[in-house]
Amino acid sequence: MSLPAGSVRRNFLFLVSGEAVNKLTRFAAALLFARALTPAEFGDLNVAIALSGILLVAVNFGLSDLGARDVALDPTRTAATAGRVLGLRLAALTVAGLPALALTVAVWSGQEGLALLAYAMSAVMTVSADWIARGLGAMSRVALATGVGGGVVVVGAVLLAVTGVFLLTLPWVAAAGLGALVIAVAAAFTFWAVWQWER
Repeated sequence: MSLPAGSVRRNFLFLVSGEAVNKLTRFAAALLFARALTPAEFGDLNVAIALSGILLVAVNFGLSDLGARDVALDPTRTAATAGRVLGLRLAALTVAGLPALALTVAVWSGQEGLALLAYAMSAVMTVSADWIARGLGAMSRVALATGVGGGVVVVGAVLLAVTGVFLLTLPWVAAAGLGALVIAVAAAFTFWAVWQWER
């Protein structure tokens, strides 16, 4: 199947725009983090981000690529594919992530709140459904999701800059509650978006 040149050009521009917004907003967030935190706090935050990324790669395990392929092959089964992929990713987050979180909390003493927020970051990215838009060829939605991802990081950086290091020094119970709330909102939004695609 060949796409018209205009469609390819438009999709390319959508994707480049989304990536540009994402990278610029993440750069701005890095500047805000560096200004708001001490070197030690900035280092701890980057360790948490790295741990979050490692966990995300482990729980994704190529499922989003398989899901995008399945959606492209049979768009009528988008909701079923989304349920299967997101369910497996959330199960992997629980099976692999909770022991990893327990180990991190045990080893990284004094940073329980930050470890829990890192786990919440992984959970939010786990329920991301931009791969559905990729499978459907809806590159404007992919670009929007990419741009919004960068925007969310900037909002977090602004909150951190405004509150000082409050978010990084939350006691573990408060961090767990905040993390659970963030995960619930992200999951609800993702499943709502999938439902909208099916209407």
